Amino acid sequence: MEAVEFAPMEQEKLNKLFPIKTIKTNCKKCGKEFEAVYFNSVFKNTVAQLYCDECVEQYDEAEKRKQLKFEREIKEKAYLAMGIREEYFDAKFSKYKATTDSQKKALAACKDVVDGNINKLVFLGTNGVGKTMLMACIVKRLGGKM
Repeated sequence: MEAVEFAPMEQEKLNKLFPIKTIKTNCKKCGKEFEAVYFNSVFKNTVAQLYCDECVEQYDEAEKRKQLKFEREIKEKAYLAMGIREEYFDAKFSKYKATTDSQKKALAACKDVVDGNINKLVFLGTNGVGKTMLMACIVKRLGGKM
């Protein structure tokens, strides 16, 4: 964390209002000794930091993981509400392997639907050619229902 520099007059006033010093204390989580900011007077002898930097960082990482999990769960619920099965949650046009001419045309037509150039599209084909994956891509992009 970078220290904030104040103009000399402002720093003097700040020191009167918030007399700050550092003290050695133990982290409330891991027990490791560290230097913490300590306020005396206005805040009645309060330690401003209860946890060492490592524990704060671990906590932040855990919170980020929780947030990502929460966002993923919300997205998955939305996909399920759209009728998209779990196996197609990560479906993207870029992941579709169009090997035949008809698959390439189908991919181009699906992109045209997303771009608004086509209003209706009928999917026909044998098992395993990617009809469901392409439909999932369209539905995810347009927020519709499958």
